[in-house]
Amino acid sequence: MTDFLDAVILDIGGTLVAEQPPGTATSDLVARCLPNVVEDLELLSGSVRLAAATNTSVMSEKDVRALLVPTGINELLEVVVTSADVGVAKPDPAVLFAVLERLGGIAPDRALFIGDQPTDETAAHAAGMPFAPVHRDGVLAAVQLWVETRPEEHQWARPVPLVGDSTSAAERSAEPDAWQLSDAVRQGLYDSIHSRRDIRRYRPDPVDDTIVRRVLEAAHAAPSVGHSQPWRFILVSDASTREQAAWIADQERLAQAAELTPEAGRQLLDLQLEGIREAPMGVVVCCDRRVPAAGVLGRRTFPDADVWSCICAIQNLWLTARAEGLGVGWVTLFPPEELGSLLSLPVDVVPLGWLCLGWPDERPPDPGLERAGWSSRLALDDVVMHNRWPRDETQADPPVSKLRSPDQEAVVSARDAADRLLTPLGSLGVLDRAVDRLVALGAGGLTGGTLVLVGGHHLVAELGVSAFASSVTDEVLDAARAGKSLGVIAATEAGLDHQVVDGGWSTGNLRDHDALDHIAVKHLVDQGIIHGRKAAGCGLVALGEVGVGNTTVAAALTAAVLGLEATDVVGLGAGSDSLIVEQKRSIVAHSLRRSRQRYGDQVTEPMTALTSMGGPEFALLAGVCLGASEQGAPIILDGLSTSIAALVAVLIDPAVASHLVAGQLSREIAHGAVLARLGLEPLLDLRFRAGEGAGASLAAALLLQGLRIRSLTARTM
Repeated sequence: MTDFLDAVILDIGGTLVAEQPPGTATSDLVARCLPNVVEDLELLSGSVRLAAATNTSVMSEKDVRALLVPTGINELLEVVVTSADVGVAKPDPAVLFAVLERLGGIAPDRALFIGDQPTDETAAHAAGMPFAPVHRDGVLAAVQLWVETRPEEHQWARPVPLVGDSTSAAERSAEPDAWQLSDAVRQGLYDSIHSRRDIRRYRPDPVDDTIVRRVLEAAHAAPSVGHSQPWRFILVSDASTREQAAWIADQERLAQAAELTPEAGRQLLDLQLEGIREAPMGVVVCCDRRVPAAGVLGRRTFPDADVWSCICAIQNLWLTARAEGLGVGWVTLFPPEELGSLLSLPVDVVPLGWLCLGWPDERPPDPGLERAGWSSRLALDDVVMHNRWPRDETQADPPVSKLRSPDQEAVVSARDAADRLLTPLGSLGVLDRAVDRLVALGAGGLTGGTLVLVGGHHLVAELGVSAFASSVTDEVLDAARAGKSLGVIAATEAGLDHQVVDGGWSTGNLRDHDALDHIAVKHLVDQGIIHGRKAAGCGLVALGEVGVGNTTVAAALTAAVLGLEATDVVGLGAGSDSLIVEQKRSIVAHSLRRSRQRYGDQVTEPMTALTSMGGPEFALLAGVCLGASEQGAPIILDGLSTSIAALVAVLIDPAVASHLVAGQLSREIAHGAVLARLGLEPLLDLRFRAGEGAGASLAAALLLQGLRIRSLTARTM
């Protein structure tokens, strides 16, 4: 049954308990179980989730649960939703959709609804759910009859790609360890790793070219950053070159010994370092660093990742040589520039030492430096840490997040479910990734949501940074309350409800004074959390804002948080011309200087940034993000103002990030930088200038359509 059902949802009156005579007062109601109900629910609870959806205009979930307590049914029902809770009764499917959402977004076709009235069946069909009528022998009998008579769902053959990975998510889930190598191969690898030694003595016998090529092919198969393959292998067999290299190493050996303590210096001089002369071949692995780091995927943030890639190649070479019975000795007693000059290396091609390669004239059971008493290997437990570097007693523990982020299993399950669709994985591009995010949050069954439109008034607008008077903010808010503003119309057409919140006025103009005081910021964030929690109860949460002058505030806040300058963040805004842009840039530059002088590095701290460079709607929207994510809701961002508010929320609690979806990329020049910091790709790029949540609402409609497409697309075997 669990192959095709995740939940059973039940009507209550006439399905679980006997119907009461019409007109019975609520205080006189007594629940009497129908035959076998408790026993059947106990059996079903071991395999599916159980919930109830019932019509009652006067009883809330709390009332119904209190009525069911004496029967033993209440504790078996994970979710109970009444028509009084949602405001409409069956046959309207809203009650069933509310149950699915509270169960974590279960798809409608994965839940069976059992009821005794025609309205129950109509509601189930409207919700896209299978329906089973109540059975005289009980709930379990109704489920079993439905299972026996349900039409077989057609499953299409999974298209198997002719290139690349031919396995399915179902196969990988069933056997996650099926990719492992055979016992003998694994043991051979471990033997090579644990018996690898830094060989110092070599036989003069030559190494066959075919073996050398196998060793180099293994080195060349190493992983590399951005698949850049920066390694270059210089094979040195010329006796004169080897002698010059050995002479350089001898000089460096004496120089290094002179810098050590007398005992350590003597130990170094006692070590056998004649491999350069003895080994029939030297391999100098070089790193070709002539390509700028920013031009290689993965090197912009870790510019030395090309060198690390070459080290991986050296490790591959070393382990393969050990498997072939060859010895390798890594000599790094060279000034890099001298070794580079000896080998005529171009500028920015860096040698990583000299590898002696040949048949070993020693077979040491333990590493040479350990045997020589130079050092000993640390215990594994001394070098393994969990989750973070251990804190000393002076460091405070990080705050514990209250948010519910998707766990690893939920993230993988979302991708596994998408893999069963009769379409290539990721066929809807960025939309597919956004839908995966919603499914991982347990929001796969969402059918609606709420636009939270927040207004704010800014004193900076009086400094000539906007083409409009501050009074326009109130006009847009009034139109929004009347359901007539651009953003609210877009939300309504997307099937979203809306909340309109007026955040009030800032108390400073950014240039001369902080936008708000810290007490006001905390109050606004707390109020936003309340609004976010409320909005999350209706599904996804789309963000919108309105406030004359707030593109200047958004630019200043972005610059403060990201450490940018005014020229990096100031754009036209709605209806601005070049003179206004210059004024905005000047105001932002002055504001940044003032804030950085007052707060120093603390200006990037989220609450400080909101105090110094924010505004009422920004603090409120940051709180909305915190409150909505606390309830597990997806949050759809609009333009720069909502995105920088969301980034502030992420800096307060990083768990918010997993709930965010970038609805659009606006024309504000700083918007891309904020989305990049959030790690988000926008669903839409329509060059919007309007705020008000219009872009977020259009993106929300696209997301809901994406969820619907995924729920209805044919499944493969």
